[in-house]
Amino acid sequence: MNAEFTELNYMFGAIKEILETNKWGKNVIPYFPSQQEEATTGCDVYFDKGIPVFLQFKTSRKMTRFNAKEWSFFNVPYYKFFVYPNSKTHQHNLLVKLGKNKFNNVFLCCTYVY
Repeated sequence: MNAEFTELNYMFGAIKEILETNKWGKNVIPYFPSQQEEATTGCDVYFDKGIPVFLQFKTSRKMTRFNAKEWSFFNVPYYKFFVYPNSKTHQHNLLVKLGKNKFNNVFLCCTYVY
């Protein structure tokens, strides 16, 4: 089952919440990399208010059938998002590389609501 909203809709709502609720959120402007920049950073948005925060957003799919690939691990409906192989995009590896820097905060944000 697919979400009834897009990744961009989800990203907008999440960033709005971050800006309204975090202590530093109202004093920082999120940076949205272009598609070309995203290819080198791996993230959809980042904040840099002393502590860099990199966010990548994904919409998940709710897997409800017993023949879903990972069903045997859970035996109940579960949520899944796709990480593309390195041959298609280096995004995941770029995020891992960012996360290895102890000063960076890297988060993969995915939906849990439909």
